[in-house]
Amino acid sequence: MTIRRSILATTVAVSTAFALAACSDAADTANDAAGSATSAAASATDSAGSAVSSATSSASEASASSAASETSSAVREGELDPAFAAISAVKAEYADGIITAIDRDDNDETFDVDVVVGEDVLDLVVNADGAITEEERENDGDDVLEAQKATVTIDDAITDALERHPEGVIDEVSLEEDDGMLNWEIDLDGQDRSDLAEFSVRAS
Repeated sequence: MTIRRSILATTVAVSTAFALAACSDAADTANDAAGSATSAAASATDSAGSAVSSATSSASEASASSAASETSSAVREGELDPAFAAISAVKAEYADGIITAIDRDDNDETFDVDVVVGEDVLDLVVNADGAITEEERENDGDDVLEAQKATVTIDDAITDALERHPEGVIDEVSLEEDDGMLNWEIDLDGQDRSDLAEFSVRAS
């Protein structure tokens, strides 16, 4: 009888020990899960903050870029100088041409325009209404080579000039190479047709 009670007591003690161990493991697992959840939440918060910061920065850059593009587009459309209308007319007629010079007539709004087409240099006259007359065509290897080397177009050079001197108007622009340097040589007049400024813009 005493032996049975001893065995029973031992069995109860072992069962109790196993139960306590199981509870301890469950508690440890719950604590680990809670820690992982907290870490994941912190990581998600950091990611969200980074996304907001990136979106704000991108929006600011896009706004600045759009404003600059609108300013450049306004100049390119000829709103500030009739030279752009003459350039557009020549480009429409000679889509593959490279314009190397433009010179405004002092008496009216006609322009002499040189454009490289293939291996030829065309001397054109562009009237105020956009009508084009070909005055001369010649084969000038140096002019053709310079046109092909230019990476800055006459449009960009004029835009640069008018941004520096918004009160000016184009008198003459020509592509020139001097001592190995390829530049756009630009002459600006004032609104009264008096000389305003002369300067160079890098063409390559």
